[in-house]
Amino acid sequence: MSDSDSENIANIMERDSASPVGDLCASQIVMDDGREFLMVIVYISPNQNSHEGSMLLKDNLDKLPLLLAGDFNVNFARDNLLQLITFLQEKFSLHINNDPREATTRYGTAIDGVFTRYLDNVMSCTFVAYFSYLCPIVTLIQAIVPLEASTATVTEITDEATDNID
Repeated sequence: MSDSDSENIANIMERDSASPVGDLCASQIVMDDGREFLMVIVYISPNQNSHEGSMLLKDNLDKLPLLLAGDFNVNFARDNLLQLITFLQEKFSLHINNDPREATTRYGTAIDGVFTRYLDNVMSCTFVAYFSYLCPIVTLIQAIVPLEASTATVTEITDEATDNID
């Protein structure tokens, strides 16, 4: 990440992120394979519109790989929420990573979401929680294994080996 990216990330983490719209917590993640991304966890207060909620992401971080997750307090399972998903896609290049029709509460609503930008090998699914109102979303980001660490073997097939095939 560039110095200006690191400075923008530092500004997010240092400022008071509490607002009437909601809260956020950001962290720069460095994976074992060297990939870096910004993880932002949000809580959007109930009854906010998508423009107000996007104000929490107003910093110029549109070029960074990003994982945005949290309680958006809107039911993603409703058809009219396609506007919010489209807004996040067009404004921030964020793509929803979990199934928006899968309930994240015991009442059958899908108020939690995981969005990603410029990240590969990301899988999100709900986790069954028997003693909680919420069904948390678990997100896995697989490391990319370098070729030298791969266990694949290549065997050369010679003309002599093929002559012995019946």
